[in-house]
Amino acid sequence: MTVDRAVTVLARAYTGSEWSALAEAALSVARPAGYYAPLHVSELLYAPPAPAAGSPYINDDFAWLELRNAGAAPLALDGVRFASGISHTFGPVALGPGARLVLAKNPAAFAERHTGVGITPEAWQSGNLARKGETLALVDPDGSNILTFTYSNTWYPETYDTGRSLVAVDAAAPEPLWSRADNWRPSRVATGTPGLPDAALFTAARLDAGGVLQLDALGVEGSVELWFSDDLATWLPCSVEAWSLNGGRLSIDLRHPAMPAGPRGFFQIRLR
Repeated sequence: MTVDRAVTVLARAYTGSEWSALAEAALSVARPAGYYAPLHVSELLYAPPAPAAGSPYINDDFAWLELRNAGAAPLALDGVRFASGISHTFGPVALGPGARLVLAKNPAAFAERHTGVGITPEAWQSGNLARKGETLALVDPDGSNILTFTYSNTWYPETYDTGRSLVAVDAAAPEPLWSRADNWRPSRVATGTPGLPDAALFTAARLDAGGVLQLDALGVEGSVELWFSDDLATWLPCSVEAWSLNGGRLSIDLRHPAMPAGPRGFFQIRLR
């Protein structure tokens, strides 16, 4: 028998015509050091606005948070739990590379406000996200810290009672930075983006003397493709030799031989 998560085994032996006394053993899976390091809270809606008059829900029913696996391998969450803030212990759930998981105070209320998102959140077991801020502690099955941070409603007033969420900026930031406003920002989408990356933002377009078009790229996750069209009807993928996305900057070499030639053109950025 392969044991890939914590289990309790009950067994007894049959000898001749008699059964032995029942024996019980608790088995757990030892994880390598740093196994849970890629797991983090990526977004949280801590102070949702009140619903319309006549709703069976209250504002706190619409609260939710999102976990993301920023690593390259699946993570087994069995036994992982929130030990401070809300209370929740995960069952046998695997979170794939780059995948997101949403916990909600009330999944029925969540579904009412987030129609068409195509996800079914898991209800956390007890507690609320404090509307003025609190400490959240995520620990592994042995109780060792994965991530502990404190958020505050004073960071960004536009996330308080409006429907906008807090979005983590740098998943790899040292833990002390998670308790500072610098590692969070307001969501760009009015209701947050549970289960999805927040909308990417491309700003400050400039063209240098060498014909390289540069833009600041914020909030880009996953794989990126650059496409070109000269008529907004037919689109072709651009060669990766002609453009790059590094350090939050998108650079497109307009004079590269692999780029289409012409008096004008349009670019489209596709996130996968």
